[in-house]
Amino acid sequence: INAEYGEGAQSPMERCSGERAGGSMTTRRPIAMERIRRVTLLLLLGVSAAQPWTPGLPTGWESAPGSLAEFPSGCADPWLYSDRLGLYKMLIRSTPSLHFNHSEFNNPLWGLPLQFSWQHDTGRLGGGSLAILNGSSWWGNMNYILSVLPVLAAQHAGLISNQLRIAPPPPHAAIGCTTYAECLVDFPNATSKWSLFMGLVSAGELDVEGAVVHMWEAHINSLHEGLPAAARLLEFLPSSQEAEFGVSWANLAVSYTHLRAHETPEHLVCRLLLEKKKKS
Repeated sequence: INAEYGEGAQSPMERCSGERAGGSMTTRRPIAMERIRRVTLLLLLGVSAAQPWTPGLPTGWESAPGSLAEFPSGCADPWLYSDRLGLYKMLIRSTPSLHFNHSEFNNPLWGLPLQFSWQHDTGRLGGGSLAILNGSSWWGNMNYILSVLPVLAAQHAGLISNQLRIAPPPPHAAIGCTTYAECLVDFPNATSKWSLFMGLVSAGELDVEGAVVHMWEAHINSLHEGLPAAARLLEFLPSSQEAEFGVSWANLAVSYTHLRAHETPEHLVCRLLLEKKKKS
């Protein structure tokens, strides 16, 4: 547990049954411990990233929990890879009005677990066993706002049972709101956009284009508010190039707010490159 979460960390079950560990989210560790964590994260990323990434269903999708009953004591720990993946699974299953052409694979939310799985498979979440997400992982914290916030918004809209609880974050995590009310304070724009989106989903008022537009608004607001919240974790990435890549990845999405989408019979196709080509 200490190797994955940090010194003095609680186990996942302890955190599910207890209070937020580690005190204030802004508390900083002594410099020596920060350096140890940085070196450890570098080694973990270096080993994991050597594995090639292949697209397909998210790694571990079949075995991930997908209902309230499958989470122990109704508590999901988003700092366990399987549990965060399970939150995505529950989210997709709970939004049947987005299963366009009668297939859950046409749900635009599918992009979120696929991106999360890529981060996992390329070692960017910082867990040595790849089962536990490191609280100091910049990628893991940025993804938190794209996983837990949508789930809490779906809960708020009545799509997911209010009995589902989110475990407190481990020490050193920069992002870790666990209730809708907390996230509305920490990330007001992102939470409001996800709430609007999920409310429309619940009412069954979205066609495919409307779903993509509202989801994209929630997505870019999540990144916009997540970037400053997770900024202090950039120094723990293994290189300046990786930090630059991560910030560029997020800023690219935030910058292209004019992104549009088009549905084919098979899947949703991004038209960003086509629009750019037309303007050139």
